[in-house]
Amino acid sequence: MITAIGTPVLLSEIQHIQAEAVGGDIDGSVIKNKVKASLIIERYTGIYTMDNATAEFIATSRLTEFVPLLFKAMNETGEDQEFKDRRATLFRYFDFLDIDQAIAI
Repeated sequence: MITAIGTPVLLSEIQHIQAEAVGGDIDGSVIKNKVKASLIIERYTGIYTMDNATAEFIATSRLTEFVPLLFKAMNETGEDQEFKDRRATLFRYFDFLDIDQAIAI
């Protein structure tokens, strides 16, 4: 008799894995970041509803899933310093990409 235990996972798409695969396995942190990204995108309603930690995660993640969200953020307007700082943090996303990838986007 063989028994297996696991957690079912449904992924709609993994476009690009930013971490090194070890022996063909994907690092668990990559999956965690992909799930977190999916939740952020699903719940995004504007820069004001986002906290600074989320903006920093988006900027440093290098996940291509955030590109449409960044284009939405580019079209938002706000005058206060909190808005300007958070938008500046989001736009640092392009600083973390390879130059060819940033140009293509």
